[in-house]
Amino acid sequence: MTSDELQRVKRLMSEGSTEQYHPKAFISHATQDHPFVEKFATDLRTNGVDAWFSKWEIRPGDSIRAKIDEGLEDCEHFIIVLSKSSINRPWVQSELDAATIRKLDGKVRKIIPIKIEDCGDLPPTLGALLWEDFSNQPYEA
Repeated sequence: MTSDELQRVKRLMSEGSTEQYHPKAFISHATQDHPFVEKFATDLRTNGVDAWFSKWEIRPGDSIRAKIDEGLEDCEHFIIVLSKSSINRPWVQSELDAATIRKLDGKVRKIIPIKIEDCGDLPPTLGALLWEDFSNQPYEA
């Protein structure tokens, strides 16, 4: 992922904002996508985005559901990483459903799909949204 692409994601998250702030983003993904998501979340944090990544936020003994709910409650932006692994995962679908409700309630500013591989048809909720597509290029490209 180029610096321009990271800036575009950050710009998508801050549209309409007139002041500098560190947007909070929840990154929904399948466990199998951790290598991509960890690098992506690290790059977002480097660029001023407070990224919620399960590997960093959920510790042994924590309630997974409670930690995810906490992350979703605090987020302004919901980033969903789309892959063959994530597209039909119940946790990812549940997180998308929660983010969609929060968007309708005015609590989530944007839902941002990030496609990392061809994964077939998108969930209907995402069909009308513009997404970033990293499926046909290396991350560093």
